[in-house]
Order: sequence, then structure tokens, then C-alpha cells
Amino acid sequence: MNPIVKILLFPISVVYGFFMKIRNYFFDIGIIKEKQYPIPIINVGNLSVGGTGKTPHVEYLIRLLSQYYRVATLSRGYQRTTKGYIKANENHTFSDIGDEPKQYFQKFPNIIVSVCESRRLGVQRLLQEPVPPEVIILDDAFQHRYVKPSTNILLTDYMNPYIKDYMVPCGKLREFRSGAKRADAVVVTKTELVLSSIVKSIVTKDLQLLATQKLFFSYISYGDPISLFGDGERDLSHCVYIQAVTGIANPYPLEAYLQKKCSNVTVNAFPDHHTFTESDVKKIVAEFKDHLSVKKIIITTEKDAIRLKNEKFRTLLKNIPIFYLPIKVVFHNTNPEETFDQWILESVRNFD
Repeated sequence: MNPIVKILLFPISVVYGFFMKIRNYFFDIGIIKEKQYPIPIINVGNLSVGGTGKTPHVEYLIRLLSQYYRVATLSRGYQRTTKGYIKANENHTFSDIGDEPKQYFQKFPNIIVSVCESRRLGVQRLLQEPVPPEVIILDDAFQHRYVKPSTNILLTDYMNPYIKDYMVPCGKLREFRSGAKRADAVVVTKTELVLSSIVKSIVTKDLQLLATQKLFFSYISYGDPISLFGDGERDLSHCVYIQAVTGIANPYPLEAYLQKKCSNVTVNAFPDHHTFTESDVKKIVAEFKDHLSVKKIIITTEKDAIRLKNEKFRTLLKNIPIFYLPIKVVFHNTNPEETFDQWILESVRNFD
């Protein structure tokens, strides 16, 4: 952002920040009530408007907890065209429930995936299920305080931590940095594959967490590219040109990964949660065809694939090698005495 524009917008950031601080204060002293529920509720959120890797961390929790418990996810369903509570089924599109819930439903058919703009109503409906969940994962509800989670997990991007960011519109923070004190644990995401003890010490010192707060570090692990329309996997090692198509908040980790695989990478970056149009797809295809290389491929993200895998685009993308790149998060074992898995499972077991 231009420094002059930042200065001009700073008063707006301060006013908005203080509004959020007053709102949080009302919750803290009980003027606005937080409702507790009789089962463990784990919230995964952030202070910023996006880009911290929330979706793969929710998926990590689903994989871990569903081994032992009946799990449900509850999201707002960002940019969906519907209203109210919806329990996802195979007939729902991303327009009905949002791209992230749609992704959860496709990957984890044995859990309950639900959306509701009112988290309280959503939790109540989940508890009324014939076989109710034993654990609920709240997706992006750090600022939605009407439901009190039993465990609050705050994510922050290693390359853009909240301690170096500012309130919107000057920066990307939804509330002042002091909001991080509500977290039971902070996860520094998208770190390098190898995390040195020096880097860990610097980050730990900079964050200045409370003595009661846990700190964990994670990184992204990429899988093999998978065809958008189910034609198998693809090896990137022989590609001369990669055209990346993204509609996510922070495409830089994907771009950095692809540049390690191929020297010639371009990125078509769309806004976060972008709903692709026929015009968008035509432009993507035209740019791809204009590139002279024979060994070329289009790569998109797993979340974008939910929005691109549309029958109306199938004809436009016919004979175009377009693949998505699945990802998982991996936690650094920086504290063998208490790993992230151990901490989460103990938090659920000790719930009362």
C-alpha cells in the first residue's frame, strides 16, 4: 500500500480498532453473553482477514479427531447464495454452502459438515442431530464470540505475522493485536520445511505470548497434481511452463513451490473466494494457448478447484491439462514432550 494512502486511512483503522476493542470488552465483562455448550468446541481462526492457512488446519483437526470422535464442522459459508442453517449433502454446490465446506464434505464424508451465519443456531442444530457430534470444529470464528469455544486456536502467517500487521484498511487485521490473548494456542503457519532453533526463538520472543498459551509451528506439504476432471495425476518435473490460477488470499507459498519445480511460472491471481465466470476461463485458456511451450500445464489450488470444477467449464477446458495441487499441513516437532496432537487430544479428553 502506498505510504501516503496508509497515513490517510490510519484514522479509520484506529476508529474501527477501538470499536472492536469495546465490543470485546463487553464480551469480557459479560455485558454481551458468550454461550457455553456441553461438548468440546474447537475454534480455528485468525486476527487477519485471511491467508493464514485455515482450511488445511481445519482438515488436519478433522483427520486427527475423527479417529476417536464423531466430528462436525460449522462454518459461516462465505459467499454462499443461501441463508440459515444447512447440513451439507451430495446435492449441495459451493454456491449453496461455500467453497471450504464443500471441500470438507467431499474429502470427509463420514463427518457432519454444516453452515450457518449464526454460530449459536448452528451449534444448537448440530446438538439436535439424531446422532449428535462429540466434537465441533468452528471454522473462522475467532471474532464471533457468541459461542464460547472450549479451545481457541489462532493462526498467523510466518511471512506476515499479526505482530507486524495493522488494522483494516491500513492492514489486514480484524481487531487489535491484543486480541491474540484470547487464544489457547498460536500456530505459526507456512514456515519453511526446516525450522531452525534460532528462528523459533526469534518468533517466540516477538509474539510475547502469555505463560498459559501454547505455541506451535506448521508448514505446507504439497501432494501430486490431480486432474480437475479426473484424468489422473501429473508429474511436474518435466514441465517447462506452469500457469498458476489462484483465487485465494495469499498465493505466494504456491508460487514459491512451483518455481522450485519449474523456472517459468506465471500466476493468474483472482480475489479470495472468487467465483469464476465463463469470461475468466476463456481468458485463462487463451493465455495458456498463447504460450509456445509444448510441455506446459495449468495448476490451481484445491479450494479453487471446487469453484472451477463446473460442467459449464468442461467444454472450454477440453484438452487443456489443468490440475489442482492438494495440500496438507505438517507440524514441526519443536517440543517432543507435548506435540500439537497430544495437546488437542488432551484438551478434548479433559473437557468438562
